[in-house]
Amino acid sequence: MLPTFDAGETRIAVAFPSFAVRLPLVRLDRQGLVFRARGAMPPVCGLPRSATLYLDDEPLCTLRLVIREVEPCDDGAHDLTMQPSAASGDALLWHALRTRCRHADALLAQRAPDRRAAAPAHRNDAAKRDESGAQYTAKAGAGMRVTRSAAFRLADRGDALFFADWLEYHFDELRALAQGLSPRLHLNELERHLTGDEVDVRFVYDIDGHADRRMLTDCARQTCDWIATEVRRRFDLPIAEQRFGARKPRRAVRSTRFRRSNSGRT
Repeated sequence: MLPTFDAGETRIAVAFPSFAVRLPLVRLDRQGLVFRARGAMPPVCGLPRSATLYLDDEPLCTLRLVIREVEPCDDGAHDLTMQPSAASGDALLWHALRTRCRHADALLAQRAPDRRAAAPAHRNDAAKRDESGAQYTAKAGAGMRVTRSAAFRLADRGDALFFADWLEYHFDELRALAQGLSPRLHLNELERHLTGDEVDVRFVYDIDGHADRRMLTDCARQTCDWIATEVRRRFDLPIAEQRFGARKPRRAVRSTRFRRSNSGRT
């Protein structure tokens, strides 16, 4: 949701103990915040440490972060995936982004790499049905992939960018919600299509056993209602319009497409 530099780094950086310089944020994904460290790596422990996030040179917020993963890059740098150590830190982070980054023009969660191994061929080749199918039946354990779509129109593009980033980062919560609503449905992918002040969302489900059209539609509708309620409650984020079903274009505006595969945070 913030402008990116040519090197793929955002205007956000973190001052983290043991590192002499601030580490630039390169992306946000389902695992957390990914910062890039260049040069020799100091010893890293998996304990929460107090850290300060900066937007340019201005402090954004101070919270406790824990390093979850260190991944080497081709140029000798390392990508460090960090997460807030508590729910209060997560709330602080997103409130800071919402309050201080209202005039964004790019996404943080745009092209994060898929860290999971490729799905087995029989899952990728599972039968796909469109959203008009009335009945879905599969042998237990075989699996079937089906979709439902929705659209959210926000007050402006800045709110739409924030909303799209928040959805991607909180994919695990959406997946757990779907599982709780219908144990036979597994949210496998979340696809977002950003057009102006609208965010189109496509839920891709795997089905275990048998699920009818109503079960699938009810699950997706309740997920959309939960999303709308959460962003209003947490951030007072107004949703001007919420629609269920495939999007019908309103006007010709710049469009950005991206797709994320299922990968949960630890």
